[in-house]
Amino acid sequence: MKKIIISISILSLCIPLFVSAQIDQRCWKEDECIEYRKANFVGDGMDPADGFYSAEKHQDAEIACKGKTDAAGEPVGFCLPAGQSVTGISFGGKNKFSNIVDFIQYIYRYGFIAGTIIAVAMVIMSGMFWIFSGGNTDGITKAKNKLSGAVIGLILLAISYTILNLINPYLVNLRVPSVWAVNRIGLAPAVCSQLKDLEKASLALAYTATQAASVSSTEQFKAGFAKVASFNIKPNESECGNGYFTQDGKGLMCEGYTCKTENQVCWKKNNEMQRKCTDGIIAGNIYHSGIVANADSNVIQAILEEWEFPWVTNAGGEEIELCYVCNTFPGPDSDGCEYASLGGDATGDDVTNHTQRYLLPGDAKEIISKATSGCKDYGGLKGFLLEVEFNEAWDFTSEVAYLGNNNGTSIFVATDEDIEKKLRANSISTDVYIKKEQIQSKGGIQVNIDAAGVKDED
Repeated sequence: MKKIIISISILSLCIPLFVSAQIDQRCWKEDECIEYRKANFVGDGMDPADGFYSAEKHQDAEIACKGKTDAAGEPVGFCLPAGQSVTGISFGGKNKFSNIVDFIQYIYRYGFIAGTIIAVAMVIMSGMFWIFSGGNTDGITKAKNKLSGAVIGLILLAISYTILNLINPYLVNLRVPSVWAVNRIGLAPAVCSQLKDLEKASLALAYTATQAASVSSTEQFKAGFAKVASFNIKPNESECGNGYFTQDGKGLMCEGYTCKTENQVCWKKNNEMQRKCTDGIIAGNIYHSGIVANADSNVIQAILEEWEFPWVTNAGGEEIELCYVCNTFPGPDSDGCEYASLGGDATGDDVTNHTQRYLLPGDAKEIISKATSGCKDYGGLKGFLLEVEFNEAWDFTSEVAYLGNNNGTSIFVATDEDIEKKLRANSISTDVYIKKEQIQSKGGIQVNIDAAGVKDED
């Protein structure tokens, strides 16, 4: 019974995540947002910093801005023309809300967790009353009534989202008119490979990898930009670890991504400030965007039966593997995704921040050759996917999910149960596949895995 109730809870809250291909124009640097508010909106008694909607604390801003900081390590987020609303009572340690929708959504999540804890406690208490009733009919009846009431309440709580969505989708998809200030200049992406019009873009060196630690302030960056004479470096010539100015007239920057040695990947580990070249073809960090640092994730997992940290268990096997897909189903493998290289393990468990990292070794030329040859009689190579074994709470076995790439962040494609069905129906967008050009590039590819966007099989 408890398993069914928990499953309903998961299904009712599974809302797909989507990340746009380009950085949103609502994204601002913190200092620029403050200056903008000072000049245009803030009056006496108002703090300009109150209008900065930090990507570090808000998942929607982090997704839109492609991270919590820009290439220079400065905080980014949305910018409010007005200040945030402050409530007199703190809800779960939070009392600042950007608008009424933000408040309602937070209260719903807060109330759901609190209500679930109370309902589960009532179920346990009812069971104890029943056990200690000593066969007394009245005691058993009261225990049964409490138990049934708690279970019914838990079920209604779990499916409340579905019920409201059936009545009217706008009851759960609340929206208010857009109040975010638009950044006309915008932000440069973190990595130079993600620039718009990549073939036409030109860069100028801002700092080398060895200079990165000493050049850290905004004023130093602006002073360096003022001295740039010409932009004569192409993005595919930008070296890993170096910082580059983009041609935007405001000193925006991106990080280089190419490595001098073949079969190396340029990537940034979750506990480091700078990208470095490491032997491998694909690498990334593993995290859960729904759990903040220092949070007690065990309480949340116990209620929702979601993924458990460590998100990917290093059991001595190859929990993360690369597989290739052909244009014509099924290809060389019966389920449609054939292994392309050696797999890798999740390492570097950071219990405080609930993060891990992974690295897939291999020879890019051999991998492409194997995939091209394997798809020769199946319409040619379509692309690659990551096959990841996730660690599920309340379950002794791992569950497999197939993930694609959405501008450096994983995007859920299918579970192990439905991958064959989706490939047979050709229902997976070609945009999510990891391209062979990305694997062959000097600098490999970084794909960070977000466990929050991965669906559970059951």
